[in-house]
Amino acid sequence: MSESNQPVMGTPPSTEGLPGLSQEEKDLLVKVFSSPLDIPQEWKSWLVSYLEANPPVLPISQIFGFTAFTASAAEIPGKQNMPSNGSFVDLATVGPQLTAMPKGSYVLLWGAAYDASGGATGAMVPRINGVNPGTVTELDHSALIEPVNVERFNIMRGRLFDLTLESNDITCKYYSTQSPGPAFYKRWLIALKYANL
Repeated sequence: MSESNQPVMGTPPSTEGLPGLSQEEKDLLVKVFSSPLDIPQEWKSWLVSYLEANPPVLPISQIFGFTAFTASAAEIPGKQNMPSNGSFVDLATVGPQLTAMPKGSYVLLWGAAYDASGGATGAMVPRINGVNPGTVTELDHSALIEPVNVERFNIMRGRLFDLTLESNDITCKYYSTQSPGPAFYKRWLIALKYANL
C-alpha cells in the first residue's frame, strides 16, 4: 500500500466543513475515510456498538426489497344477507378480496360480524385462486360460529398459507345453514407475507 496522502479510491473528499482541525488532522481524516481498510479497528468496533445502541430511524419504504413483507388489507363495511345456504357462496358484494398477491408464505387473518337470524350456523373462509386451500374441508379452516339463538357475533380466524403462484388472488366466501335471514357485515381480510418461497 502506498504511503501517499492521496486517497486510494476516487477524488479526495472536501475538508472545508471541518472547522477547528489542523491541516494534518484533516489530511489524516481524508486518508482514513478514503479506504475502509485504513479505518482503525477500535473505531469500527465503537461504531458498531453505537449503531446498535442508537439505531437510525429509517422508514420501511426506504429499505430496498422490504415492501414485499408489508401487510395487505381489504374491507367491506355494509351488511349483506346470504343468498343461499348449504355451500360457500359470494354475497352481493364479492369479497373482501386481495388480488395479484406475490408468491410467498403468508399469515392470513379474516373475520366479520355475523347476524345469526334463526340461530343459523355461519362461516367465512378465504379461497386462494378460486379453490379451497389445503387438504381439509372449508368448514375446518373457516371462521365459524354455531349459535343457538338469534344473536350477533364477531367471528375471526387466522392461518398460515403458502401462495405458490407468481400472482395470487384471495377471495372470502360465506356459508350458512339458513337463507335468506343470516347476514355478514364489517367483513375484512388481512394478508401478511413473512417469507419468500
